[in-house]
Amino acid sequence: MDGIISLPDLFEKLLGDEIAATLDDDGEGIAATVARTAFHGMNALHAARSLHVYRYLLEVANMDVNKPDTTPGRKTPLERAIACGDLPSVRYLIDHGADIHHEREGSITFLHSAAKKGRTEIVKLLLSRGAHVDGKSDHGTPLHFAAIKGYESTVKILLEHQADPNKVMPSSQATPLSAALFATSLPCVKLLIQAGADVNATNNPLARAAGSGLTEAIKLLLKAGANPNCPDTHGRMPIELAAVYGTREDVEILFPLTNPIPTVADWSVDGVITYANLERKKLEDDDYVNTKMSDLKQKGNEAFDEQDYEKASVWYTQALEVDPCDATTLLKRCLCWLRMGEGKKAVKDATTCTKHHPKLSEAYHRLGEALMLEKDYEKACAALTHGIELDPESDEMDKLFWRSLLVFLAILKFFQYKNVLETKLITNFSENQHACLAINDSGANPEYNLDEPTMEEKLATLNLLNGGGEGTAGDATQEQPLSVVVPPSADSVHVLLKQALRADDHASLLNCLYNKDHKVIVNSISLLTPADAVKLLKFFILLMQSRGAVLVSLLPWLQSLLSQHMSSIVSQESSLLLLNSLYHLSTCLDYLFSEIDDDGSGEEEGSPPIIYEDKDTDDEESEVDDMETSGEGEDLGGVTDASEHSGGSEVMSD
Repeated sequence: MDGIISLPDLFEKLLGDEIAATLDDDGEGIAATVARTAFHGMNALHAARSLHVYRYLLEVANMDVNKPDTTPGRKTPLERAIACGDLPSVRYLIDHGADIHHEREGSITFLHSAAKKGRTEIVKLLLSRGAHVDGKSDHGTPLHFAAIKGYESTVKILLEHQADPNKVMPSSQATPLSAALFATSLPCVKLLIQAGADVNATNNPLARAAGSGLTEAIKLLLKAGANPNCPDTHGRMPIELAAVYGTREDVEILFPLTNPIPTVADWSVDGVITYANLERKKLEDDDYVNTKMSDLKQKGNEAFDEQDYEKASVWYTQALEVDPCDATTLLKRCLCWLRMGEGKKAVKDATTCTKHHPKLSEAYHRLGEALMLEKDYEKACAALTHGIELDPESDEMDKLFWRSLLVFLAILKFFQYKNVLETKLITNFSENQHACLAINDSGANPEYNLDEPTMEEKLATLNLLNGGGEGTAGDATQEQPLSVVVPPSADSVHVLLKQALRADDHASLLNCLYNKDHKVIVNSISLLTPADAVKLLKFFILLMQSRGAVLVSLLPWLQSLLSQHMSSIVSQESSLLLLNSLYHLSTCLDYLFSEIDDDGSGEEEGSPPIIYEDKDTDDEESEVDDMETSGEGEDLGGVTDASEHSGGSEVMSD
């Protein structure tokens, strides 16, 4: 065909078999031609925008209704139909096998997608077909998504289906009520309060309403039992916020219900307004701000030097009330969180610092540390890479980067094999047949040999039943019987594991690995000391040259060890060499199990993880920034807490 035809127009033409046939240059048939046609990552089904096109593609071309496109958002045909608000097409796709429980990155469900667009009728349909009303993504529930946009009818339907009005958003601790107040949607506020929303939630809805000048919302919250004497995260009472950001009427409503504030000399409506505005003007005085900041930072530094990190964090928090973007204070408080093991809070502060100070290498250094504490090694590598680009001479950051990279690569390489190994090797290898492995009594690691038979080959030559058998009994070249290993009972594994590590008894350690009970493994690993964890990791490195069931048994133990003890492992001076050995020895998997991909089983190789970036990412991040730091540095948890953040700007998307 001459010229370029847009994808929707092209597939409208495909409705006529005669026209479609003209595209079948290779003689594959119409269905095959349609199925392989793609444009900007979408196939015909993703691009369809009408019911009759969907019918043709599913009923004639037999396309896969659940196949995601290859755009960063990985959207399925159903999600694209929901985004368009096409109710008949949504119903048709569900009736023809579309999976309504599908989740994309961040645990976003189709109900989330419908709620954030205010598609009330589609929300009803999804709920009637069994969609989970409280599906909790990283950015909140569908009720959060509807409330933040002020979609009254959608909020009403979700509440009628028993949506929980008190679910907390992981990134900001915001409730749907806080989201509705952020949207200044009085109808949604009313619905949520009627449904039992907690008006005294930790993010202080009354303080948010007062700080936003929402007079009617203040009345509703007080009537529902909101506490007017509960300060926000910066120690300010709702009446103080109303005096600065609201109206005189708001102050008059709150005044008779508020306990006198000691620092307000004239306890009257006018006195409160005068006091609050004077305090605000003080913050506009550079000399006052500098003096107050210096004093608070000095107190924080003194507490930090005394290793009283909790007290230091309080002083730094007060300093950040004066200047929420001060890099030194943000990073010092971040360091406090790291010392206290508060990874999420450390990530928030470091991320805030990188946003306001993108050329500061130390901000990326602390972000990398915080992400490693949270075991997000991939993002830690990215942050540290950026930091090293800004400061190539930083040995500490370079060392931290390699530790994080080696951990990430080791985990990625090991566990991309886990499922296929278990399928291939355990199917014909029952619980009581692990005696097929010979164990060196000395515990020494067998020499690596690429010509060694695989487990399947060994099993094929062994008689696992009573007596002889063809190919085994009577064979002059038959191998000597292999030693039988009796695995310890589940309740004694952790005891034997510790004893074996202390005695450096490799045979007993190997014996423990044959227990595949997930709870037993997790419990046994959790009871190890950091020193024992390093010993066990060294033993695992020795075992990486083993084959078959040894390797299959090793993987769940290694996974648990890395997930529970990696922070303590990477903190040790010898860990860099240890992790380097771990990663390089893992390459034996490529050789030992290369036959898995060569035997026609169709198993796919592990692919590097995809970093999610939806079509609407810019809009979503903009809304998140507005939601978490609105106005004068406000967030959903505290009216002016600009330092609160959970993972960059990942909250709710539009």
